[in-house]
Amino acid sequence: MAYVKTVWIEGIAPGISAARLNNLETQYDEVKGSFGAETFIASDKLRSSNDTERTTESTSYVKLKEILLNGNISACRIKFDLKVGNIYNVCYGRVYKNGVAIGTERNTSSNSYITFSEDFSPLISGDLLQIYIKLVYGGYSPLTVYVANFRIYYNRYFPKILDLNPETPFELETVSTTNQDP
Repeated sequence: MAYVKTVWIEGIAPGISAARLNNLETQYDEVKGSFGAETFIASDKLRSSNDTERTTESTSYVKLKEILLNGNISACRIKFDLKVGNIYNVCYGRVYKNGVAIGTERNTSSNSYITFSEDFSPLISGDLLQIYIKLVYGGYSPLTVYVANFRIYYNRYFPKILDLNPETPFELETVSTTNQDP
């Protein structure tokens, strides 16, 4: 069914002028008519998380965390936490997309979680976002390395759909994701 614009008549909606409603209707038409109007900005607004702790003793990169995107995200921030079981060993971790490294290789020798953050764009529906980690053995046990709190952050909105307060744009729903750790 095709969209038909509503023309508001004064007095139909008590307390709201017809001119204001017609203006909002026009703004809605303009936004819906322009696919590029939807905006994604990498931010610290949590939208999706896969927080379970996963471990390995592998000295080669192994996939331990994975999130399937069920929609397009033109820009986002990805964060994840790494730590080692023994401070004399080093844990390396990296963000992958569809099995290909896209993030900066990160490392820590901390036995407390360290959070790493990086911005990415664009990501499309069906992409698999993954965290691969490995151990660099320093000669001491335990040999375990840990990853947790794999998270996606962004703001998604139409910046001018409601011209009531430009500093507070109309916020849109979160893009659906599916956690599917190996």
